Amino acid sequence: MSSVSDLSLAADGGLLVAGTLETPGGSRFATVKLTADGLWDFSFGLNGRSVTAFSEDAQVGSIAVQDDGKFLLWGNAGNALAIARYHVDGTIDTGFGNHGMYVTAGIDGTIGHAGPDIEILPDGSVLATGYATRDDGRNDVILIKFQNDNPVVTPTVVGVTPDSGRHQDDELTRHGNLVFHGTSVPQTEVSVSINGTVTGTTVTNSTGKWLFNYQ
Repeated sequence: MSSVSDLSLAADGGLLVAGTLETPGGSRFATVKLTADGLWDFSFGLNGRSVTAFSEDAQVGSIAVQDDGKFLLWGNAGNALAIARYHVDGTIDTGFGNHGMYVTAGIDGTIGHAGPDIEILPDGSVLATGYATRDDGRNDVILIKFQNDNPVVTPTVVGVTPDSGRHQDDELTRHGNLVFHGTSVPQTEVSVSINGTVTGTTVTNSTGKWLFNYQ
């Protein structure tokens, strides 16, 4: 493992150490496991190590362990946010997301940064935090909820354009025609509500991105 980002107790009292592995093919999610006695647990993953490659370079930010012993890694893949779930033995849980992994979609031109922690709620769902840096340097806070085997549970708005306010960083606009950018489950219908009233619907693309034009 090239760098360590977080660690957590495993269900059996061992220690899960999560981080990033640099390989000739790029950086990858990685986890190693130690026994309760501090010894290398060779029964975990492949010879004590679990490694997951995304389509782009990936870095782990944090780890969280569920009550059933499964664990999740939260981090980045390229310019997007990424999450993966694993069985107790370190093998990828293919029932979660897209074959065990899910990469969030953002506005084109933004860079996603995973937050330092993820939290598992009492109902088993997961809250993950982060932020996105726009091409003009401004940052937007991101809060994403995952539940059980599904990727993003509720549609998330990640930006509104254009910003024609007095200042580019005042989060205000005088423009009457707005475009809402967001993410959700790929190939699903999203309803957009403004002030509690549904103003229309749109459909996410194959990567989970959606746009809604408001006039």
